[in-house]
Amino acid sequence: MIWLDSTVEYCNATYGGGMFLSHGNNNVTIQDSVVQYNYAIYGGGILLDKNNHYFTLYKSTVRGCEAALDGGGIVGKDFNNYIKLSHSSIIDCYAARTGGGIMSVENMHFTIESSTIHNCSSIVAGGGMYLYWTHHYILIYETNWTENTADMGGAIFTSTVVNQLVIAGNNFIGNTAYNEGGGAILLEGNNPQLVVTDTSTADHLQVIETSHPYINPVSYTHLTLPTICSV
Repeated sequence: MIWLDSTVEYCNATYGGGMFLSHGNNNVTIQDSVVQYNYAIYGGGILLDKNNHYFTLYKSTVRGCEAALDGGGIVGKDFNNYIKLSHSSIIDCYAARTGGGIMSVENMHFTIESSTIHNCSSIVAGGGMYLYWTHHYILIYETNWTENTADMGGAIFTSTVVNQLVIAGNNFIGNTAYNEGGGAILLEGNNPQLVVTDTSTADHLQVIETSHPYINPVSYTHLTLPTICSV
């Protein structure tokens, strides 16, 4: 199913204020569309639940959506969902707990490319994006993370096991973590393969390997940091 040139706005629900996809085996593309000013307990804009969703947000915007708990903009959860954001924007979204812009939970395949996550916030963690539990891969390419805020991990927070986490060609500017490190990224957990490359940040990047750090290869190449940052 392809949604073209559509607007979903001012909707309210318990799950997925603007859109709720459940029970698996959905192949959905949202293109040249806007999902804005929707509200839910989980997934203010869009919530993908259960198994085997193939979801693409392409040249579209999720704006001003809110969640009373998690995932102001988009939530993906529950086993083997494939989610891709391409040339899209998550803007001005808010969650009262985690994942102001995006929340991803449990065995996800998640790709973000050539997109913008801007001015998203959460009270607890992951103003821009919050990753929790086990993930097959998280690939983030050429994306701008700007002015996102949270108590922990202003732009990105992970507390998870990720088989492959790649952050390449990104820019982190003006993101803030009010309490625990990582204005740009707070990586907390056991990440078998973490690669940060060709990435520029004016914000604090913090890696805390809490489980067996000696078996987790971490690669930083062409990483531009200000002098106050640490990895």
